[in-house]
Amino acid sequence: MDIKYCAFIDVLGYKSIVLDSNRSFAQKANILNSIYSSLATQFLTYVTENNQGKKHSNEEVFMKSFSDCFYLESYSIGNLLKVIKQIFSNTFTFYSGFSEKEEYTPFIRCGIVKDWSIRFNDISSMINGDKNNNLNPIGAGISRAYLTSETTNISGMRIIISDEVISDLKIIKENAGFDYLYDIQLNKELNQEIIFFPISINEKGETINLYELSWVDFQSCTFSEIEQLKSFKANFKGNSIRHWNKTIELFYKALILAKCKNIQPQYNNYCNELKLIIETA
Repeated sequence: MDIKYCAFIDVLGYKSIVLDSNRSFAQKANILNSIYSSLATQFLTYVTENNQGKKHSNEEVFMKSFSDCFYLESYSIGNLLKVIKQIFSNTFTFYSGFSEKEEYTPFIRCGIVKDWSIRFNDISSMINGDKNNNLNPIGAGISRAYLTSETTNISGMRIIISDEVISDLKIIKENAGFDYLYDIQLNKELNQEIIFFPISINEKGETINLYELSWVDFQSCTFSEIEQLKSFKANFKGNSIRHWNKTIELFYKALILAKCKNIQPQYNNYCNELKLIIETA
C-alpha cells in the first residue's frame, strides 16, 4: 500500500461567485480570471521550485487540479508543508496594493492527511491525447484530505491537518496564552518556521483532534497583511463572515508569536485591535 501525505485545497466562496445573480457574466469571468491567475502563479512557482533538482522522486510534490480544487501529495511531509505554506502566504499578498475592482484575492482552505493513494491513467487525457497530464490520483488519502478540509466545520483561510500527520513529527509544545507546536529539526531542514495550533473544538461545538499550520508569520514586520485582511471584510456577506472572523483569529495567534514585539506602538495596537474583533465577533 502506497502511503503518502495528501492535501486538498479549494477556493472559498467559489459557488457564491459563479451563482451570484447580481454580477454579470463579464464580472464573474473577470473575478475568476483574477483568482486563477494568482493561483496559477503560486502553484507553478512553488511546486516547480520544490521539484527542481531533487535527487529522489520521494521528495517531489505531485499536483492535480480540477475546477476550483487542487490536490497535492508527497512522501515528504516537510516539502509538502513548505509548498502549501508558500502558496497560502503568497496567494494572500499577491494582489497587495490593488483594489477589489482591479484584482480579486481568493481565500483558500486546505486539508492534509496521511493515507494511501495510487495513480491511474487519466481517462480524459487518454481521450484528449494529452500525454503530459495522464495520471489521476485515487485512494483514501484524496477522500480524507477533502473531508478534512470541507466537512470538519472549520471556517477561514486555514490549513487543517490530521493528527496522524503531526504524530510523524518530533513535536515540542509551548504556550503563549494558547498552545502552539513546532519541530526544531523540521524548521532547520526547511530553513523556515513551521508552527502548528491544535484545534480541539469545531464551530458546532464538537470535540475534534486536528491541527492547523500557521501560514502567516509577519516576517516583514510592516503588518501590511493585517491591513489587507481588514480590507477584505466587505467581500463576506451574511454567514460567510465566519471565514473572515476565523482568519482574524489565526492572524492574532501568529501576531502574538511574531518577532516584531519591539515595534511600538504598532504591534500593541494591532494586537489589541485583532483581540477586540475576536471578542465582539
